[in-house]
Amino acid sequence: MKTIDRDGLLLCELQARVFELSVDKAGESSSVFVRRFMNSDAAGWLDSGAALWSNLQPEDLLNLVEEQYGISSYGTRKYTHDEMYWMGYLYRYYSYTYARSSRQAYKSIKPGELRDSYRAYHTLDPAQAIERLLEAKGSPENMDIDRQYEIFKRIREEDLSAGSGSGGMKSAGRNHASGKGGAKAGTKGGSKAGARRRFASAREREAYLLGVFRSRGDFIRKDVEEAIGVSQPAAVLILRKMVEEGQLVKEGAGRTVRYTIPKSL
Repeated sequence: MKTIDRDGLLLCELQARVFELSVDKAGESSSVFVRRFMNSDAAGWLDSGAALWSNLQPEDLLNLVEEQYGISSYGTRKYTHDEMYWMGYLYRYYSYTYARSSRQAYKSIKPGELRDSYRAYHTLDPAQAIERLLEAKGSPENMDIDRQYEIFKRIREEDLSAGSGSGGMKSAGRNHASGKGGAKAGTKGGSKAGARRRFASAREREAYLLGVFRSRGDFIRKDVEEAIGVSQPAAVLILRKMVEEGQLVKEGAGRTVRYTIPKSL
C-alpha cells in the first residue's frame, strides 16, 4: 500500500470538492453522479495525476463529465454536502494508496455503501476508514492473510482502547491539503491531439484560434485540441479564459457545448 503524500492529498481535496459541488450543480441524483464521475475521463486524469499539472478547477471537471455523458436529471435523492465531500475524498484516497483506478474503486465500494458508513466512519482517519470498510466487506481486495490479520488486530485493539481515535476527515482533507487542487502549472495527459503548435504568447495563440475559426459558425473543444495540438485539459483552460475575456461565447451545456466568436470582434 502506498503512503499518502502531498500530491495524493491535493488529488483527494480536488475530487472531494467536485463531489461537494455536484450537490448543487449536477442534475442527477448523488449516486448516479458518483457512478458517472468514477467511470469518466475526468476521473482518469485524477488516476494518472495529470490533473495536478493542468490547473483544472472542480467546476471544469464537473463540466467535462457532462460533456462526456450528457446532462442528466435521473434520480432525485441528493446526499448532503458533507457526505459528498467525504465520499469524494475517501474514493480518491483509496485509489491513490491502494493503486486502484477510479473504476476499480467504484466496483469495490458502491456509493450507497459509502454513504451508509458516513456517520460511523467520517471522524476517522481516511486510511483507517478504508481499512474498516474493506474489513466489513469480508474480503479485502488483494490483501494476503498476514495483512488481513494485521488490520483485524489493529482495529480490535483500537476498539478496546478507551478514548482512542484519530483526527477526522475535515482535518485530513481540508486542513492537511495545502492549496487548491490542480496547483501545478502546465498540462499533461489528456486526449489525442494534432501536432503541437508553438506560440510566443497566450495572445498569439488566441489570435491564431480566432483566425482559424472566424469563418465557421461554431466549433467545439475537440476542434481546438486538433487545431493547436493540446490536451483536453489544456483546451478547457484556453477556452475558459477566452470566454471570460469576451473573445468567445459559450453556448449549450453537456454534450451540446459549442463556442462562437462574437460579431463585434
